[in-house]
Amino acid sequence: MPLRLALYFIYAFNFNAGELLRLRWEHINVSTGEITRARTLIQLAHVKDRGVILRLIHRHLKASGGPQFAAGRVFPWEDLLSFSHDLRKAWRFAFPPADGEDAIYYHLTQIRQAGLRDNPLNLDHQTLGYARPYWSGRRRSTLREA
Repeated sequence: MPLRLALYFIYAFNFNAGELLRLRWEHINVSTGEITRARTLIQLAHVKDRGVILRLIHRHLKASGGPQFAAGRVFPWEDLLSFSHDLRKAWRFAFPPADGEDAIYYHLTQIRQAGLRDNPLNLDHQTLGYARPYWSGRRRSTLREA
């Protein structure tokens, strides 16, 4: 189950592997639907697959001890090698290779690139984590032309 959530974070939010492994429960606010990243705040209200992602977060949170006891890292992998190993096992199980062929495997960067293609960046003030736009009408009116 954490692998599916991790893949959603990579695909929908463009997390890289290091950022994913450093993610802690303190960075996820389930009640408001916000995920704090290094420089941005993801608001799940603006994500098209928010229902699926919230259900996965709730299941993983419940498996981790519930909202009162979940602490520390969100995902169980210690390093990129163990994460990649579990990911390869999942790919091999989902897409069993035919006799004499290699298993299908998509690298994490390919998943991130597909996510950027399918979920174009919406760079408005809400998706970037700001409460209101910096250049509001009032601020623009105070600017003077040089």
